[in-house]
Amino acid sequence: MAILSTLAGIATATVLLTAGFAKLWGLRAFAATIRTFLPMVLRDGPAPRAIAAGVTLAEVALGGWLLLVPASVPAALACAAFCTGLLVTAVVGAVRDRGAPCNCFGGLGQERFGPWGVVQAALLLAGAVLAAWRPGGAVDPLVLGGPLNTVLLVGAIAAVGTAVAQAAATLGPARREGALR
Repeated sequence: MAILSTLAGIATATVLLTAGFAKLWGLRAFAATIRTFLPMVLRDGPAPRAIAAGVTLAEVALGGWLLLVPASVPAALACAAFCTGLLVTAVVGAVRDRGAPCNCFGGLGQERFGPWGVVQAALLLAGAVLAAWRPGGAVDPLVLGGPLNTVLLVGAIAAVGTAVAQAAATLGPARREGALR
């Protein structure tokens, strides 16, 4: 069971990192999505962009933490709390703004609020909860630990970030110009 929990943590971390890095390159679009959830008095000015940046940085930080230490119950619980917020946002967006762009993956996708987004957010939350489930405190033998493992994983996170950033920089403008459908 510990291996399943660790794999769920790695999968959850990977999605959070991919979405977070993609949002970093599509922060303006994500801020526009945030703006729709704010009270009218906060929609103009720096609040939407600041909140979008905070959410994005939290997503990258939590995904990185869980990927670095996939057997960490505190990391998994923090990710579960974050994913709960994503699920609430998906439900509210599906009810109130169905069909509006959610910009969940910045310039990499054309996701829209709707039932499928709620299912995806629920699955992400389930992955984080499963990552936190450690019957008897079992630790997965796949978790190697040590400084070499940390260096390799930080390198992997940087590589994922670079790849997602490059894809977002390439696909975002192509999508906006109508070259991608």
